[in-house]
Amino acid sequence: MINKKTIISLSCLLATSFALACRPGDLEHEVHLSPGSSTLDVAQIRSLAEWYSIWKTGENASLGIDYLWIFAKVEKGNSRSKRLAQARVSRIVRLIEQGDPNHSPVRKSIAESSIASPTFQDTVDVIAIGIQPACTRTQSCCP
Repeated sequence: MINKKTIISLSCLLATSFALACRPGDLEHEVHLSPGSSTLDVAQIRSLAEWYSIWKTGENASLGIDYLWIFAKVEKGNSRSKRLAQARVSRIVRLIEQGDPNHSPVRKSIAESSIASPTFQDTVDVIAIGIQPACTRTQSCCP
């Protein structure tokens, strides 16, 4: 005989798995750049293009793209770091525009962080790119 605890545990597990199935995956992509450089290498460009094409014409295309976002981190108070981050973000926007002239709106964010932050050096040369699916606005991500 199955006890109440087992039934409740199984119900919670099933509810969680169904809820996770409705959240689109692969919403973010990271571009790792060489220190001091705003140039993406061929492998980075290819990887970005493949990720974006899944959302534009591939298996996630039916979910739509509400907007793209690009996030960079800079050293607080360092104008050189800020200019480099702006150049990196602009380069990625240009790549998206070249590949898809009718792309969704792009939101850009450059956040300042203290160089004393333990994760600063690990993330300053990483640009995060993400997609906000249109289905979240219309609440239609679930089939």
